[in-house]
Amino acid sequence: RFCRGLDLPADGVAWLGVNWELLPEVIDLCCASGFVVSVPASLRDLSSAPSALLELRPNLQADAKECVQQAMEQVGTCAEYQVRGVGAANEIQRVQSYRAAADRGIPGGQANLGIAYAMGQGVEVDVMASSRWLHRAAARGSEDAEFQLGRLYASHGNPRHFQ
Repeated sequence: RFCRGLDLPADGVAWLGVNWELLPEVIDLCCASGFVVSVPASLRDLSSAPSALLELRPNLQADAKECVQQAMEQVGTCAEYQVRGVGAANEIQRVQSYRAAADRGIPGGQANLGIAYAMGQGVEVDVMASSRWLHRAAARGSEDAEFQLGRLYASHGNPRHFQ
């Protein structure tokens, strides 16, 4: 609904305000609908805002998968303070910061939350939760999450047997 039916000339631009929780799905939809999606550089440090502003332009060359990857990298930059837990006074606050980014669909936050659960940093060790968050991040292209999943499986075996 967000991007379908939007008709822009080749040099046209549209702006779309989107709640953080919906960003991954809206980016997927808009890229699949033939748009290049970006986050304006001047707005990339506003991770505490309740929504993000996306810029849409007709996609004349790039494929949808590349479009999604580039847009999610820019969204990740927006949430960098949350992904890194900057300003957290302790591990519990750092995990809260990771969770805020993870809940917004930010792969870096999802990977960091998964690692925190695997290591018991700021939370109790929970191999199942670690696996779930790392899988979500890996599905969004996080190479770190893929590596951490390998480590998790090497140390705990098949995820179907996690207790």
